[in-house]
Amino acid sequence: MLKKGLLLATSIALLSASSTMCFKKEHQDPSNIEQTPLDGGECKSVKTVKDMEKEGYVVEDIKITSGNTGLNYIYIFKQPTISSGNGVVVGNRIMTKAQLKEYLTEINKEEEARKAKEEAEGSLELGKKIYTSKCFRCHGLKGDVRAYNSARALNTLSVDQIKVALRDYESGDKDNGMAMIMRPYAAQLDSKDIKSVANYIQTLRKK
Repeated sequence: MLKKGLLLATSIALLSASSTMCFKKEHQDPSNIEQTPLDGGECKSVKTVKDMEKEGYVVEDIKITSGNTGLNYIYIFKQPTISSGNGVVVGNRIMTKAQLKEYLTEINKEEEARKAKEEAEGSLELGKKIYTSKCFRCHGLKGDVRAYNSARALNTLSVDQIKVALRDYESGDKDNGMAMIMRPYAAQLDSKDIKSVANYIQTLRKK
């Protein structure tokens, strides 16, 4: 992402536009190339054409050649020219510095929201994996079974209640008759695992 300090520095008269090259080899579906992470340059195998455009880059040139099993793409992206005059060129738009600041703030919000969504989805995926491999046999696929007719149904517990219970089982602070069974499972989970499985169980909660 463009550095705020660079973009907003009023003391710089002009920064020459710079370019970066990204590529994708043997791509088989041209219809989704713009949603596919590109390799090399500033793309670094994680950014797509759309991501680069959101960061203010412009596609200066595209070269497409045939490969052995698909098409080879080379993208040349040009970084915006920054001027300290009356406007700033971002892609094909001219912005005032106030508009640019607002634009960057919005991009940062979008990026933070995207990362938060990915983290949440990753957490739920990990939580589901842990739950279906370690928990469901005693607590049921929907968390509605009272294990050994003594434990509370997991889908009635909050995230904090689940976290505290697992930590207490692992440390030995909790002994309600289930500790001998639960301690080996709790000991296998780190803080990320506990958070993930607790979040996943919330999707099973009774409405």
